[in-house]
Amino acid sequence: MFDKVTIEVTDKHINSAYNSNFNPLQIAMAAALSVDVERVEVKHNKAYVWMYDDSDYVLYKYDEESYVKVYDFLNEWDLVIDGYTDEDGAFPFEGDLISFNIEVENDTRTHSNHWHGASLDFSGLADEFDEHKKNLKFRLTDDEY
Repeated sequence: MFDKVTIEVTDKHINSAYNSNFNPLQIAMAAALSVDVERVEVKHNKAYVWMYDDSDYVLYKYDEESYVKVYDFLNEWDLVIDGYTDEDGAFPFEGDLISFNIEVENDTRTHSNHWHGASLDFSGLADEFDEHKKNLKFRLTDDEY
């Protein structure tokens, strides 16, 4: 996967976010990673790219400098979002355009092989199928008498 990726937030991402349900960081990260923006979730302390379902994701962490930038940016963006519900209308975004670094967090809970192996256990079903075959065999034998 990716080792370290630098995400650049531009005016284009901010303008796109005004007309969507996503924040500029999500839009910029989705563009940089070439994934659908609906799969990206950016939090103050980490970011996720959701893969196939709720249990399968790639977790990204920020370096220390990027953490501060993302935290401040999201707080500024919250003021814009809160302004949409205000009677006076939306506040213009007054934060700085940022670039931030993300790196894949090596967390075994985020590896799809872990989830697939842990969630599908057919060992209990295998015995049932053999039992059914044995019962079927005896039933057929009894019918012949």
